Amino acid sequence: YKKIGTGKYSITFMGNYKGSAKITGEFEVEQASIEDAVVEAQNMVFSKAGKYLSVPYVSIDGVSLTKKDYSVTYYVDDEEITSKTKITEKDLTNGELWVDVVVTGKGNYSDETSATTRYCIIQVPAEQDLSKAKVVIRQKKNGKKVSSFVYTGGEITIDADDPDYEFYVTVGKGKDIVELKQNVDFTVSYVNNVHKGKATVILTGMGDQGTGKVEYYGSKVTTFKIVKGTLKTL
Repeated sequence: YKKIGTGKYSITFMGNYKGSAKITGEFEVEQASIEDAVVEAQNMVFSKAGKYLSVPYVSIDGVSLTKKDYSVTYYVDDEEITSKTKITEKDLTNGELWVDVVVTGKGNYSDETSATTRYCIIQVPAEQDLSKAKVVIRQKKNGKKVSSFVYTGGEITIDADDPDYEFYVTVGKGKDIVELKQNVDFTVSYVNNVHKGKATVILTGMGDQGTGKVEYYGSKVTTFKIVKGTLKTL
């Protein structure tokens, strides 16, 4: 039953029983807790004074929740910020500002439960902003773009050492194009990557690693589809 409230059930006997009988009844569906939700929020690169609210992705057991299921509150040093709050350069400390995100249940989820995450607003040169990157999921053997995967019953992921698929991520233009590498320049996290539908992939720049090479900050989002499997593919 998908909604809180009173549900109904019926039991019909069959098979080894003669005749027929039907038992009906009711049961109560209570609000669930949102405490076990996975909350992902993109890091953001500061360029000028403005609004820097990172919209979170919220899921439970690999299934995305909708805005009907939760409300979102943002805090900087325990002080709430809203869409009317303008972040300026003066708000950053050593070029960065951390924002706490609190997701509180509503609707089918109890408003007495919540889940949290954090994201960073960081000031770096524009060429180090990962949100400007182009991302393609492709086959390694021929470079062919991939936009969908068949449902497997488990999480669908692409690891850095995956033999078949890869994230082809580039920044720059023309002769200045640079290819970025997973777990070298960026990490990957997933939302809604189990069941049929649209899966979300969040690429996050790994930032300062003391390598002496150009490092990337902020985040980039891409998606892929999960399509129905068949008995032949399971």
